[in-house]
Amino acid sequence: MPDFMLSDGRKLFYNDKFSKNSRAMICFHGVPSDHSAIESLPGFPFLDDCRIITLDRPGYGASTPDPRMGYSRFSSDIEALVDHLGLDRVLFEGVSGGAPWALACAAELGSRVSGVILISPMGPLTEKVLNQVSPGSP
Repeated sequence: MPDFMLSDGRKLFYNDKFSKNSRAMICFHGVPSDHSAIESLPGFPFLDDCRIITLDRPGYGASTPDPRMGYSRFSSDIEALVDHLGLDRVLFEGVSGGAPWALACAAELGSRVSGVILISPMGPLTEKVLNQVSPGSP
């Protein structure tokens, strides 16, 4: 399982389950988790011939933390990985807390994105939502 060195010296850990098909999907794990949680999800029949790329987001698993992490910066990291892997177009999958990251990458990479799959996407954690989940919490 390779590491990809980003231009600023951070390491992005990924696992590439290469298939002969050129269709590729990059999967974003939930919180807290790493690439292995996605690899244990049941597959979708329409993805059987798809190249599946799982990764550890910065600060999770074997990827270097990024104190300046944000959606745009992460999207730049993913674009660099897509270039490194020689992919023209990619499908993104986001599970739970990985969903916002998948959507951000899809928005930033635009025409290079063939689609987005969201599985149990996590909604925004506003103060109102947090109080509904745990009344009386600050």
